[in-house]
Amino acid sequence: MGEGVVGKVAKWLLAAVCCLGFGLSAALAGPIVSILDGKIEGIGRGDVEQFLGIPFAAPPVGPLRWAAPAPVTPWTGLRPATEYASKCVQNGWVAPIRQYRNEDCLYLNVYRPAAPAAQARPVLVWFHGGAAVAGSSQDVDGSVFAAKTGQVVISVNYRLGAFGMASFAQSGSNFWLRDQQAALRWVKANAKAFGGDPGQVTIMGQSAGAYSVTAHLVSPASAGLFQRAIAMSLPVGPIHDSITAEQERRSGPTATMVEKAGCANAPDALACLRAKSTEAIFEAGGGEATRAAGWRMVIDGDSIPGNQMERFARGEFHRVPILVGFAREENGFFLQARRAAGQPPLSAAALAKQIAALPDSARVEARYTIPAYGSPTRAAIALASDRWGCQVQQWARVVAASTPVYLYEFADPRAPTTIFHVDEPKDGPFHNSDIPYVFQSGYPHEQQADAPAWTPAQKALSDRMLGYYARFSASGVPAADWPTSGTMILHPDGDRIEADPAFQQRHACGLWER
Repeated sequence: MGEGVVGKVAKWLLAAVCCLGFGLSAALAGPIVSILDGKIEGIGRGDVEQFLGIPFAAPPVGPLRWAAPAPVTPWTGLRPATEYASKCVQNGWVAPIRQYRNEDCLYLNVYRPAAPAAQARPVLVWFHGGAAVAGSSQDVDGSVFAAKTGQVVISVNYRLGAFGMASFAQSGSNFWLRDQQAALRWVKANAKAFGGDPGQVTIMGQSAGAYSVTAHLVSPASAGLFQRAIAMSLPVGPIHDSITAEQERRSGPTATMVEKAGCANAPDALACLRAKSTEAIFEAGGGEATRAAGWRMVIDGDSIPGNQMERFARGEFHRVPILVGFAREENGFFLQARRAAGQPPLSAAALAKQIAALPDSARVEARYTIPAYGSPTRAAIALASDRWGCQVQQWARVVAASTPVYLYEFADPRAPTTIFHVDEPKDGPFHNSDIPYVFQSGYPHEQQADAPAWTPAQKALSDRMLGYYARFSASGVPAADWPTSGTMILHPDGDRIEADPAFQQRHACGLWER
């Protein structure tokens, strides 16, 4: 019996629906890239494509805890790269963040323009800040930067706190740095798959990410992995104040952790520690007070071959162009964090105690008086921020004897900050506040309801800053009219070069040189 009209129509409709479904599936499929370890599928977001949570090393768990990063096991089939991976184990700046207790965290994110390019694109690799005890690759979204500049942006996780900074004779030191180097080797091997140029890689970091950058400048294992370097809010103290591996293991935070974890009398302390839970190691390594535990980079003769400042002074580093700077009132963020944690405003007595502990305290006290600044908090901000800026300038001038260095000061007096729920200090060019000016996305101004809207002048400053960073990443020069002498003052009213003598007088650098 022949097929009826109704049956034929039903089959036609079924075929049409199937074809429609296939078409929708194809249209909704994300961009697919083949990297050395397998195929990944990302997310298309208009003029930019994101590939999130890509592993660049094996999970550092079990016998790989406190070991050099191991290769990824390749996969078959298509691996989704559509969600951020776990943050590394960390503490919170203001409140506990116990949800981040996953040691399987060695992942990175790639942001690239959706449109194909006639030639390979420059690559910008971002190392987050957070005092090496907090933060993650997802703190900053590189999408806008990639879309506006035509560059590939890559953000990287690395082990933090005790998990990244402990030192053992059997397995080594500076695992946080080794993680970053593994990520840079991944970039060199896979950049072409994303349209990037492995010969045009700029490393960039802020705060702890900035002293990560200086560590790469002196580390032999980082040779050839990058061609330019950007250090935002560089804390110069860690460059001076590293510790030897022997000191760290004998009396540093590693020794304290071994004792607190109950492994001091074990036949093999490292094996004992590796058998402990993640939570047990976190607590033994400082817990929510990890930032105060004293973890720092270690001179091991290998990843860090010697004192950084001495090597910079001798010109013993990778001589690439450097862009370095700081925010005018760096210390405001840290006093905000105190207030957000429930501590009272800084008192006059507390300020006096801080000053008394400083060299040349009489001159410091005469310079940073409470009447001159309006409150103990504002005087403390000026004091600590001047010291920070002067030390950055001093470091820049030492390094500039061997390679081009471009120095800036971020000076927007009403820059939105990352903590808004405190009465004093409220706003200013604080630590972290310049990050959204460069990336034009991420914290703080797009994520907090009470963040003030940018003014047209601030938006224009942000566009200029994005342009400076993009040009430097592509060429090693941020602007044709930006010299390697003096300091570029980045301000909503217009940018200008300030000569070194004027800078040093304004920040009282005679008090702060080391």
